[in-house]
Amino acid sequence: MTGVKLLITLCIASSVLLGACQSASTYEKLDNGIVISVSKKDQNPQKIKLEVITEKIIHVSISPTDSFSHQKSLMLEDKTWAPVSWSVEENEDQITLKTKQVHTSVSVTTGEIVFTDTTGQIILQEKKNGAKTFTSKVIENETLFGIRQVFESPADEAFYGLGQHQNGEMNYKGKDVVLAQNNIVAAVPFLYSTKNYGLLWDNYSITKFGDAREFQPLSSLHLFSKTDNEGGLSADFYVGDSLLSSQLQNEIEYEFLETAAVENFPKKVAENGKVIWEGSFSSPNLGRHKFLLYASGYFKLWIDGNFIMDKWRQGWNPWFNKFDVNIKNGERHTIKIEWNPDGGAYISLKHLDPIPAEDQNRLTLSSESATQIDYYFVKGDNADDVIHGYRELTGKASLIPKWAFGFWQSRERYKTQ
Repeated sequence: MTGVKLLITLCIASSVLLGACQSASTYEKLDNGIVISVSKKDQNPQKIKLEVITEKIIHVSISPTDSFSHQKSLMLEDKTWAPVSWSVEENEDQITLKTKQVHTSVSVTTGEIVFTDTTGQIILQEKKNGAKTFTSKVIENETLFGIRQVFESPADEAFYGLGQHQNGEMNYKGKDVVLAQNNIVAAVPFLYSTKNYGLLWDNYSITKFGDAREFQPLSSLHLFSKTDNEGGLSADFYVGDSLLSSQLQNEIEYEFLETAAVENFPKKVAENGKVIWEGSFSSPNLGRHKFLLYASGYFKLWIDGNFIMDKWRQGWNPWFNKFDVNIKNGERHTIKIEWNPDGGAYISLKHLDPIPAEDQNRLTLSSESATQIDYYFVKGDNADDVIHGYRELTGKASLIPKWAFGFWQSRERYKTQ
């Protein structure tokens, strides 16, 4: 009997010790959060750090290696936040960091993250399987990563923010946005969700919201001329109303200085003429195809005989125009573009094959270069509360003086006094 008792005692002691060892290796406690080691080594994330900023703001860092970057954020206000009460709870595969406002749960096995309120209601959760992607690359002899983070998004969710863009879009759900500074664009990597949370994406390389793929040349489609010849669209060059020449073109690519129309077109066409591209296209890839028409000057666009766009932009201020075409089995769609360079220089048309609708409608952020994934989750009770969290992180903008309010006009430059 004594031997049996000894055996049972040893088993219990071993179990307790093993459990303590497992617990100790699962996460490390910090002054303001925890570091979790992901147990499946074939997963992209190796370590995940959760830091408590306020009761409503959690900083998430995800590293593909065994260490984290200590580089100071360029986005945060230089301040120290007051300590916040928080706790950690372990439940089988899950480790949950809790504040009085938000709970953040992480799967030890896969690294999947879920944000909930204190009642367990999901606010935001990662896509299962492959939510975080790291693609190794070498830039100027430094090993870095292209990164991507994907969250689920219910059908009734809308996204706002991301800065100031030029495509007439307000709700970015299901849309694609490039976050890069331009003459007419202000990129702000913060979005507000109608589910009353915000995300501040802490990365300084070119970032994309939505589909991160690069647009392809028009030749990625099957092209036909207006007389049904395969291989390209009909391109007719006019001076005034007189036809100067005709070509078969499988690309419309005059986007950059070295390819600008003013350099590659007959001078009279660029200054006082027009080009009409006309024909049809098809694709074996069914679904919603995306198109990007970049132009200065004056252009009109027809798809299947329907008048889609009619726009003019300054020659020194071209921009992108988006449209979609849903291609079904065996369909061919007609296209016509009429372009007057108006002394300007730029036009191009590019294309992207469909992706599944569920992927397009998820919340996806991708950046070209990083050492790790870094973002701040902001819970709010309403939109103003979420924006308050953004100001808490990045600092409060001072109001300009009263005398500075009024009509603002950009002339770009003044050549004389």
